[in-house]
Amino acid sequence: MLFMRCAFESRQEQLALYPFPGLKVINIRGCSLLALDLIIIGNFVTQMADQNRLLELSLRDYPLDRAGLLGLLPCLPLVRTVTLCARKLADPDCYTRIADALRDNRLSRLRELWLLGVPPADMDLDEPDELGAALLDLKEVCRLNNVKVNV
Repeated sequence: MLFMRCAFESRQEQLALYPFPGLKVINIRGCSLLALDLIIIGNFVTQMADQNRLLELSLRDYPLDRAGLLGLLPCLPLVRTVTLCARKLADPDCYTRIADALRDNRLSRLRELWLLGVPPADMDLDEPDELGAALLDLKEVCRLNNVKVNV
């Protein structure tokens, strides 16, 4: 049902059930997803054929938690633009894991990463706090991989 909603929101006129030929955008609204839903979405995106890769994955209304992020990590490099609500991601390890998913990934398609609602962090270059250091590392990894990051 979740993927049928995604397919409907992408406004495709004809869809095969799998792997949704022509599906270009998954825009998920609302905040009632379970971590299992996000694991399924991540698995679905990683299984898509090359000609059907996503242009955008948007979860701007759903505040991700750590379990949900872990379910989505494998698919992040496969999508051109990713928008995530990071309001609940106060653990620096979450941002380190995002950076690790993008680090040295020559086949990455990611060009824009939007992290909305990131908890406050001291990103002073001289003495950043732990979260600030993780965010600075993520920004550097994105810069090296030609990914525009918006935190």
